[in-house]
Amino acid sequence: MTIDTLLAALALFLPEKTLEHFDVTETELVDGEVRLTLTEKDVPPKHEKPVRFHKYYDLIVSDFPIRGKPSVMTFRRRYWRVDGQKTLLTNDIPIVFPGTKLESAFASFLKASGGDVSDILGEYRHFKPLGDQHL
Repeated sequence: MTIDTLLAALALFLPEKTLEHFDVTETELVDGEVRLTLTEKDVPPKHEKPVRFHKYYDLIVSDFPIRGKPSVMTFRRRYWRVDGQKTLLTNDIPIVFPGTKLESAFASFLKASGGDVSDILGEYRHFKPLGDQHL
């Protein structure tokens, strides 16, 4: 099986167009939970002045269960600094449903279910974001 085939299979489980903007850098199964870490590709936002990489911010997002296991994706977002400015730049990549820590399609699915997820997701735990997460 080639890398392209594996990425095509993985793309079926990820939010639309994720692999256009992120590389999969870690996968693990911990305590029955599927965890994926995706690192933003090194493509700086367009700016009239030169920009340089500054640091990563992690955004942790709950998504549809995979094979009955809760799934959590950590998106490592890149932030750049314009020389001589304090403001940080990032690419405009929509990841979460506005006002949530849920992937957009998953949030829409839960909304359509009327918020009653007991029959749909079973033991799916409520996601509690860690302290230093930024949208």
